Amino acid sequence: MKTLRARRRSRRRPARPAKRERERDIVAAVKAFLDQVGAYYIRLVGGPMLRHGLPDLIICAGGRFIALELKSTGRKPTRKQLEELNAVNSAGGVGLWADSTAKALSALKDVIDG
Repeated sequence: MKTLRARRRSRRRPARPAKRERERDIVAAVKAFLDQVGAYYIRLVGGPMLRHGLPDLIICAGGRFIALELKSTGRKPTRKQLEELNAVNSAGGVGLWADSTAKALSALKDVIDG
Protein backbone atom coordinates (compact mmCIF):
# COMPACT_ATOMS: atom_id res chain seq x y z
CA MET A 1 0.00 0.00 0.00
CA LYS A 2 1.25 3.46 -0.94
CA THR A 3 1.91 5.99 1.73
CA LEU A 4 0.03 9.28 1.74
CA ARG A 5 3.13 11.11 0.50
CA ALA A 6 3.58 8.67 -2.42
CA ARG A 7 -0.08 9.10 -3.42
CA ARG A 8 0.23 12.88 -3.45
CA ARG A 9 3.40 12.70 -5.52
CA SER A 10 1.72 10.48 -8.12
CA ARG A 11 -1.16 12.97 -8.53
CA ARG A 12 1.04 15.90 -9.45
CA ARG A 13 0.37 17.54 -12.76
CA PRO A 14 2.79 16.88 -15.58
CA ALA A 15 5.22 19.66 -16.48
CA ARG A 16 3.67 22.44 -18.53
CA PRO A 17 4.73 22.80 -22.16
CA ALA A 18 6.68 25.88 -23.21
CA LYS A 19 4.64 29.08 -23.12
CA ARG A 20 2.71 29.76 -26.32
CA GLU A 21 3.05 33.12 -27.99
CA ARG A 22 -0.25 34.56 -29.18
CA GLU A 23 -0.49 35.63 -32.80
CA ARG A 24 -1.38 39.20 -31.88
CA ASP A 25 1.76 39.49 -29.72
CA ILE A 26 3.92 38.21 -32.59
CA VAL A 27 2.23 40.67 -34.99
CA ALA A 28 2.86 43.56 -32.58
CA ALA A 29 6.56 42.69 -32.27
CA VAL A 30 6.96 42.34 -36.05
CA LYS A 31 5.19 45.67 -36.67
CA ALA A 32 7.49 47.38 -34.15
CA PHE A 33 10.52 45.94 -35.96
CA LEU A 34 9.18 47.05 -39.36
CA ASP A 35 8.58 50.57 -38.02
CA GLN A 36 12.14 50.61 -36.69
CA VAL A 37 13.68 49.69 -40.07
CA GLY A 38 11.39 52.06 -42.00
CA ALA A 39 9.54 49.39 -43.94
CA TYR A 40 6.17 49.87 -45.61
CA TYR A 41 3.58 47.31 -44.55
CA ILE A 42 -0.13 46.60 -44.56
CA ARG A 43 -1.87 44.38 -42.01
CA LEU A 44 -4.62 42.33 -43.67
CA VAL A 45 -7.54 41.17 -41.56
CA GLY A 46 -9.81 38.60 -43.22
CA GLY A 47 -13.39 39.37 -44.08
CA PRO A 48 -16.12 38.49 -46.54
CA MET A 49 -14.69 40.77 -49.26
CA LEU A 50 -11.16 39.31 -49.17
CA ARG A 51 -9.87 36.16 -50.81
CA HIS A 52 -9.25 33.28 -48.38
CA GLY A 53 -5.67 32.57 -47.38
CA LEU A 54 -4.16 36.04 -47.77
CA PRO A 55 -1.10 36.59 -45.55
CA ASP A 56 -1.26 38.67 -42.36
CA LEU A 57 1.31 41.25 -43.47
CA ILE A 58 2.26 42.58 -46.91
CA ILE A 59 5.67 44.22 -46.61
CA CYS A 60 8.02 46.22 -48.79
CA ALA A 61 11.46 46.48 -47.18
CA GLY A 62 14.95 46.66 -48.57
CA GLY A 63 13.54 46.64 -52.10
CA ARG A 64 11.88 43.27 -51.51
CA PHE A 65 8.20 42.30 -51.61
CA ILE A 66 7.43 40.08 -48.61
CA ALA A 67 4.22 38.28 -47.67
CA LEU A 68 4.29 37.13 -44.04
CA GLU A 69 1.83 34.72 -42.41
CA LEU A 70 2.04 34.61 -38.62
CA LYS A 71 0.69 31.88 -36.36
CA SER A 72 0.61 31.37 -32.61
CA THR A 73 3.25 28.97 -31.33
CA GLY A 74 2.73 25.42 -32.52
CA ARG A 75 0.15 26.31 -35.18
CA LYS A 76 0.62 25.87 -38.94
CA PRO A 77 -0.79 27.72 -41.95
CA THR A 78 -3.81 26.31 -43.77
CA ARG A 79 -3.53 24.83 -47.25
CA LYS A 80 -4.95 28.06 -48.75
CA GLN A 81 -2.41 30.18 -46.88
CA LEU A 82 0.45 28.00 -48.10
CA GLU A 83 -0.88 28.29 -51.66
CA GLU A 84 -0.86 32.10 -51.37
CA LEU A 85 2.72 32.10 -50.04
CA ASN A 86 3.81 29.79 -52.87
CA ALA A 87 2.15 32.14 -55.40
CA VAL A 88 4.15 35.06 -53.98
CA ASN A 89 7.37 33.02 -54.23
CA SER A 90 6.53 32.01 -57.82
CA ALA A 91 6.01 35.66 -58.76
CA GLY A 92 9.47 36.64 -57.49
CA GLY A 93 8.51 37.87 -54.04
CA VAL A 94 9.25 36.27 -50.70
CA GLY A 95 6.48 34.35 -48.97
CA LEU A 96 7.20 33.35 -45.36
CA TRP A 97 5.40 32.03 -42.31
CA ALA A 98 6.48 31.87 -38.69
CA ASP A 99 5.03 30.68 -35.39
CA SER A 100 7.16 32.76 -33.02
CA THR A 101 8.57 36.26 -32.73
CA ALA A 102 12.14 34.99 -32.91
CA LYS A 103 11.52 33.03 -36.13
CA ALA A 104 9.65 35.92 -37.76
CA LEU A 105 12.28 38.53 -36.94
CA SER A 106 15.15 36.25 -37.96
CA ALA A 107 13.51 35.50 -41.33
CA LEU A 108 12.75 39.17 -41.96
CA LYS A 109 16.29 40.26 -41.12
CA ASP A 110 17.69 37.63 -43.50
CA VAL A 111 15.46 38.80 -46.35
CA ILE A 112 15.94 42.54 -45.78
CA ASP A 113 19.74 42.28 -45.36
CA GLY A 114 19.96 40.20 -48.51
